[in-house]
Amino acid sequence: MGKTADYYKQNPEAYKKKLAYDKKYNSSDSRKDYRAELGRKNYDKDKKDGKASRNGKHYDHKTGRWIDAKTNQSRPSEKWKKKKLVHPFKRNK
Repeated sequence: MGKTADYYKQNPEAYKKKLAYDKKYNSSDSRKDYRAELGRKNYDKDKKDGKASRNGKHYDHKTGRWIDAKTNQSRPSEKWKKKKLVHPFKRNK
């Protein structure tokens, strides 16, 4: 298990607080609009090119194109680039 999972397993009150926050955040209008936009993009892509055309790909809002899911999730955020820090999930070699 990861550090976060261990923490929440040992602190059930903190986990309940996190769930309440997540529920509130995910039910906000901006997140609903975001999910609706992603659904529209997926639907339009499937109608145009067929479902198999986006196999393993996600729509990237930053670049405005379809990229591999691994690339989308592994790209460090702008805050790490600005501070010139090592990304917490990438190891120094």
